[in-house]
Formats: sequence, structure tokens, C-alpha cells
Amino acid sequence: MKEKFIEIFNESIRYFDIGNEDAENKVYLQGNLHSNEVTAFLVLLKLIKILEKHPLESTFIRIVPCCNPTGFKGLIYGDSGRTSFPNRLDWNRIFNIKKINTKTLEFKLADSLLKLSQDFQTLVDVHTPEYGIEHIYVESLDKRLITFDDLIHIISDLITEDSFEDSNNFNNPKCKAVTLELPSLEINTNSKIDYWSKRVFNELVAIDKNTPLSTPINVNHGSIVNLYSSIDGAYKVFSEVSGEFKKNDVILSIYDIEGNIELIKAPFNCRCICFRKNLIAIKGSWVVRILKV
Repeated sequence: MKEKFIEIFNESIRYFDIGNEDAENKVYLQGNLHSNEVTAFLVLLKLIKILEKHPLESTFIRIVPCCNPTGFKGLIYGDSGRTSFPNRLDWNRIFNIKKINTKTLEFKLADSLLKLSQDFQTLVDVHTPEYGIEHIYVESLDKRLITFDDLIHIISDLITEDSFEDSNNFNNPKCKAVTLELPSLEINTNSKIDYWSKRVFNELVAIDKNTPLSTPINVNHGSIVNLYSSIDGAYKVFSEVSGEFKKNDVILSIYDIEGNIELIKAPFNCRCICFRKNLIAIKGSWVVRILKV
């Protein structure tokens, strides 16, 4: 195992190369791109410890536990962790680098991460939803992971170059780039971090053994839809996260300080994936993400 660093302005991206670079399989994992999503950071640190004790024979692995150290330090000092500063771009919408000013932090970060992940067959960008359940974004079901068929799979309707996952799939059709969203409904207990690090390790073992995808495909999948608020306010929901709703059922109600109430209804039969964090609705922003079922 080799610990390495890439310098970006005044910060260093720390990453770990594990195994033989000439191995048959190559897997890249990164976390903490949105720096407020610290579960990914902790899970990947634990995964490194597991791989130290249980190395794989035929797989070269690169792990970047915190791929956005600038964003992480900003979080420590009170920033949201989701957008860059001062330009306020979503940290996971900076990867179409042809659109980004080459002198900016956003360009340097995106360019560095794309180079770090270059030539890998499997790429896993680990995130957490704002307040939601575990799920996976994939380009198609034939590009899914091997051991995560129990999770909801969200199929990308439009592949662009803006996100890390989409940029890699767009520019290298032979690779398998996915976004793994870990649950955010509970605090990061030791058991939670152990569970998800072992789940990811089991995926690496399956890749190492060249395990085929399961057939026939038995995966709960669909496309994601954002529902938006037209007022600012506090909201309450009518189901737990992952609850199922029929068309026109009320999913949540929003109350502003002037006495207005807005009901957010299901536009079709759906299942909730995640809600806006802190039970606050912001006018013009999404307040709940649903899966069409």
C-alpha cells in the first residue's frame, strides 16, 4: 500500500494505491466530494484498514477518502460543503472542464480527480443524500455493481459531462462509473461504518473473482424526479423516507410564517428517496426526490 498526495493550490488530496498497478482489474473509489457527506469519508478510511489485513490478488485499487480537502476545510469553518466558493458551483457539477475557467479551484479539482481516475475499469463515487435512504445512480443496469442489487437503482435519463460519474461514462464508454449513496437517516455509529465498509469490500472481492452480474435482473429501478416548493417554510411529511405513495397522495405539507400552506402531492405512483435536510423548504428548490414506480 502506498500513500500519495496531489497538491491543489494550498491543499493536498491524499490517496492510497493498493495492489499491483498491472493487475487484471482496476477499481477507483472516492468520497467526500460534497464535503458535508462525511459518511463516505469514514467508510473509505475503514475500507483501507480492511484491505491492509485482507489484500486482494488480482485487483489494483485506488482510494481517495476525502477528494475535496478545500471543501472539507470550508465545512469546518461554517460553509455548507455542497458548493464551491466564491463561485457557488455544485461540487459535483464541475466535471465538464471545457466549460470551467482553467484558473479556478473548480477546474483544478475536477482536472485532478479525472486524471486520478483515468484508466480504471470500475469507478465508485461515494455520497450520501441530504436525508434519505441508500441508493445507486447508474448509466444502465448492465453497468451496475455486482453485490448491490438489493439497493434501489436510479437510471440516468441524460448523460452529461457535469458530474463525476457522468463525465467518466461519457468520455470512456468502456468504464463502469456509478454513484453510491449511503444512508443519512442516522448518525455515523461504529456499526454503520463497519457495515458499509464491509459491503464495499465484498464488492471488491466479487470484482477480484470476476463474478458475473446476477441474471435474470431483479433490481428495483427507475428514474428520479425532484418535486419543488413554491414557498419558503417548514414542512412535515406523511410517511417515513422510502414510503410509497399513489398518484395525488400528499407527500408533505409546507407552512410559511405568513400562514400559507402548500401541499406537495405525488404526480404518479412513487417511492420517496430523500427529503431536503433540516425540514426546511426553500422556494424554487427541490424538497423531495421520488422514484417513479
